[in-house]
Amino acid sequence: MIEFIDVSKWYGDIMALNNVSFTVEDGKITGLLGPNGAGKSTSLKLIVGLLKPSKGIVKLNGKRIWGNKKIYRQIGFLPENNTLYDELTGYEFVRYIARMRGVVSSHKATLKAMEMVGLTNVMNRKIGGYSLGMRQRLKFAQTIVHKPDFLILDEPLNGMDPIQRNVTINLMKEMSNAGKTILISSHILAEVQKITSDVVVINKGKIAATGSVKEIRRLIRNVPYHVYISCKDDKRELLAARLIEAKAIQGVEFLKEPSSMIVQSSSDEFFRTLPRISVESRVNVQELKILDENMQSVFDYLIGDRQ
Repeated sequence: MIEFIDVSKWYGDIMALNNVSFTVEDGKITGLLGPNGAGKSTSLKLIVGLLKPSKGIVKLNGKRIWGNKKIYRQIGFLPENNTLYDELTGYEFVRYIARMRGVVSSHKATLKAMEMVGLTNVMNRKIGGYSLGMRQRLKFAQTIVHKPDFLILDEPLNGMDPIQRNVTINLMKEMSNAGKTILISSHILAEVQKITSDVVVINKGKIAATGSVKEIRRLIRNVPYHVYISCKDDKRELLAARLIEAKAIQGVEFLKEPSSMIVQSSSDEFFRTLPRISVESRVNVQELKILDENMQSVFDYLIGDRQ
């Protein structure tokens, strides 16, 4: 478990984190989300021991991280920075990291890591000849070569094509299923949502929300749900009128398709009222879909009006 307890970090007069507290549960993948300058990278660097908190404590499995070399060995870090040793081969670079991490069978560990990220066929090529996606996978290989229990990944999908992203996402899921704890910082929200629904949203150095996307969305009471409804036999006007009469919705938008509409509701009562009204009115609801119960919408609601 990773714990931030009343953590603040400042650089001179600049406050990067302000009294931040949150927890990353063991064996789960958690997304750390926020706009540029929100404090994401600072948070990751505090976890991996590159920065010391100005105030508060960052713990891993109940132990303070800063200055604890034994804890560092349990952590794998994929930095956003893309600076690598271009004169080395991929194999040489990852094995060098393995040796620095104290891996006894560094050759075997390097081969395994390169295989896991799909770089075996190019591991003897100099890094200077790697594409951006290959360099990113190489960074992932050095992150996992010493078999850490905690993976701290800063923008791990940057530069990857769709196929590479899917392979990397599946790898992260496999590692999580094997008991690894993974914290991902990313701005590609659609990709993060493919990996996990558990997020920590940070903005201007403060925690905006934590939990699952659905849990967070339910807490945003000031923004109504937008729900897509498709009706059979073009009875959407009848259904909309009955829902408005029952005060279950605040607004409705009829779409070009004669059977569909989008309604707005800020009350859970809507989801209890809709089945009753549809039966009473003999309206066959063919499709019902919440349009903004997703990571992008939740992120926009939490952050969008704070920029």
